[in-house]
Amino acid sequence: MHRLLSPKRLPLCAGLLGAAFVVTPLAASAAGKIGIIGDSMAAGTHSLDSCGSLDIVECVEERGGYQDRAWSYARGEHAWPLAARLGFTPAQVVDAADDGEEWKDAYDQAAQVLSDPALDTVMIGLGANDICQPSGHDYAGDLERVAGHIDRTLQLLTDRLPEGGTIYWSAVPDVAGLYDMLRERDHNLLFESCQATWDLDTDRVSDGAAQDACDHFFDNDLCRLADTQEEAKDRLVSLFLDRLLESQGVEEGPCGKILSSSSTDEDRREAREFTAALNGLMREKAAAFDGRNGVRVRYSEQVYRPTRPLAPEHISRFDCYHPSRAGQVFLADQIWRGFDGIRPLGHDVFVEDFAAPQYCRANDAAWNGCWVEADDDDDPASGNVRIGDGRLQVGGAGTSLERGFALGGYTHAWLSFNWARDDLDRALDYVSVDVSADGGASWAEVARFAGDGNDFGLHRGDYHDLSEYASPETRIRFRASPGLGSGDRVLFDNVQFIAWNELPFTAWPEVPATGSVQSGVGLIRGWACEAEAVSVSIDGGDPFPVAPGGGRADTAGVCGDAGNGYGMVWAWGLLGNGTHRILSYFDDALVGHAEFDVVALGDGFVTGLAGEYVLNGFPNPGERVLVTWSEPDQNFLITGHDTGGGFADLSAGFTGSSRGIDADAERQVGGAHHESPAQHTIQSGVGLIRGWACEAEQVTISIDGGAPIALSYGSSRADTAGVCGDADNGFGMVFAWGLLGTGVHRLQTFVDGVEIADVEFAVQAIGNGFVEGLEANYTIAFPDASSLVDLSWSEADQNFRIIAVQPDAAGD
Repeated sequence: MHRLLSPKRLPLCAGLLGAAFVVTPLAASAAGKIGIIGDSMAAGTHSLDSCGSLDIVECVEERGGYQDRAWSYARGEHAWPLAARLGFTPAQVVDAADDGEEWKDAYDQAAQVLSDPALDTVMIGLGANDICQPSGHDYAGDLERVAGHIDRTLQLLTDRLPEGGTIYWSAVPDVAGLYDMLRERDHNLLFESCQATWDLDTDRVSDGAAQDACDHFFDNDLCRLADTQEEAKDRLVSLFLDRLLESQGVEEGPCGKILSSSSTDEDRREAREFTAALNGLMREKAAAFDGRNGVRVRYSEQVYRPTRPLAPEHISRFDCYHPSRAGQVFLADQIWRGFDGIRPLGHDVFVEDFAAPQYCRANDAAWNGCWVEADDDDDPASGNVRIGDGRLQVGGAGTSLERGFALGGYTHAWLSFNWARDDLDRALDYVSVDVSADGGASWAEVARFAGDGNDFGLHRGDYHDLSEYASPETRIRFRASPGLGSGDRVLFDNVQFIAWNELPFTAWPEVPATGSVQSGVGLIRGWACEAEAVSVSIDGGDPFPVAPGGGRADTAGVCGDAGNGYGMVWAWGLLGNGTHRILSYFDDALVGHAEFDVVALGDGFVTGLAGEYVLNGFPNPGERVLVTWSEPDQNFLITGHDTGGGFADLSAGFTGSSRGIDADAERQVGGAHHESPAQHTIQSGVGLIRGWACEAEQVTISIDGGAPIALSYGSSRADTAGVCGDADNGFGMVFAWGLLGTGVHRLQTFVDGVEIADVEFAVQAIGNGFVEGLEANYTIAFPDASSLVDLSWSEADQNFRIIAVQPDAAGD
């Protein structure tokens, strides 16, 4: 058994990334214009939430509204569409998106938006109709045809957009996932009514499903005054489906290849494979055209792999296919998240899925406390108010359940949830959803779910704009009426708050990112323009400080200066294998969170291991790299790169002219220590320059005799408390070593002008020092032949990361 270090906090630092990481700012007000190239999803078709008092025929003719609710842009002054998030007003939008458009139509749309001489930005959302072909369609040859249309369109755009222009391009959602979601047990009646709509079939929908579908599509008197389920069915079919056939002139409902009842599992498998191939093709084309004629191409694949699942409330009440208003918000949120580097300050999502009978879950810190019962038994697993089968049940006269949300600083907050009535037989039987902006001192009713009604277990979706109630003390409440009958109840699920503000893009928590895998000793890092204090919390623990102010030259264009970096070293393995959650706070305001996975060797920090491995075919065919186990990093570092002449001995370049650590000088400044890079070590990837000092006004470094660079100082270092009497002594910065170039380099560290270290180290760079677009995975036998470790290239770290460990790795 290898000896494991005690689980104390490892060295912390804040950081610099230099020119390696380029940030695209969110403009407070864009100067040019943005063009929209897309299909009906980008156009907002059928996104109207309800017909209200409209006759069904009039409602169908309205076709659900258009761009006032589209993910791409909005005619109204909304903050959530992507164009608005990029700083464009409705008057600055040139819209060419239209129903039924495929990639073959993209060139003409591009020519249309380029006719405006002020255009400097384009947004593309195409491909769903290339997937959504009629029943029985054969995709053979489709990908090659689409590739030709993409090339022609991108060539036109990159030829005609001005230098410095940008193309924002989204992947295609998993349309087959819509079918799967609606087939789930909780949504089976909705699936039945949707299947009738997809088939345009007047005979297949049951009476019960027809009544529910009528209510679902049209919340007006035409449905409510139907005396019988059969009458509701007649009205639904004759006034909706038949009118849709007549007005649209179609013979089959939307996306027959996937959604028609005549489609098979094989059809849907083929559609999924084509979706994956199409998204892969678009990703490759985006990378190929990025930078052509000075035009940047940004590609977002997040909507294809969303951070939260598609839900019934995201689907149009008209055709069970296009996004509803809530669905358009969902698309905007997911697409936006996929554009690395432009995530807005303060964008957050609070989610409660009632997956377990608990009132306090792991994400309590993101909320504002736990769920609190009133007038029941205070037990989440029993009573009239309880959690079971993945849903919240609210029953019993006068009971309630409430919880707070940390919405301080947000200007927008939208609430969505699923609901279903169960045996409510009179108007006095209801459960309301209420909101409070003052911690519960006063309440406003958001929605009321009353009898006479029974939703047969169907979880329908609702969505509410609660922006006026966003505050540090926002609370929501589910409240049963005083007259709620015995056995009556309303079920709730998938409670979600999407919250954001309209501030210019002035900060970004970078690492760890949602969905990432962390291992070894790594970094928590990001930047913020004017934050006086930065802190993070992990897994609901107390926030701890990270010193801001590290040099970040890449943020100068956004912030007006470069001293905006923050960062800290963290031994990820000490958290334990599994999923973890980090919250980031700037000046005590929660501005972001991420869920990530940790893969660790042993108990998180192992000693006594050694290993050196050759990875063939990286970074290019015919080349290879040498990776060496580094105990301080708890990971492998690239220590050699063979392009054909063998591995060079980097250590042969050490001269011995540097004296290393000056212990006398460290004592002279009142206690300090330079830790990394250590004397005569080899560095690669993105790493740390770090150390600590008990009392310092300023800590600086010089690399290769260059000008002094100020480091962030004041990060928490609990391990220095015994020496210094306090813990806020860490200094450091994040550094992309490859930017120095392969070879031997020298670094000097100064505390208040006194040199405490002069170290010589070697750098192994790949390419130009920061390479993009590489992917590679390897499996090695480590630490011996009895165990295996999977390595994966991480662009953010410019190094390989451990992503999986067999059970016996590290001797455990």
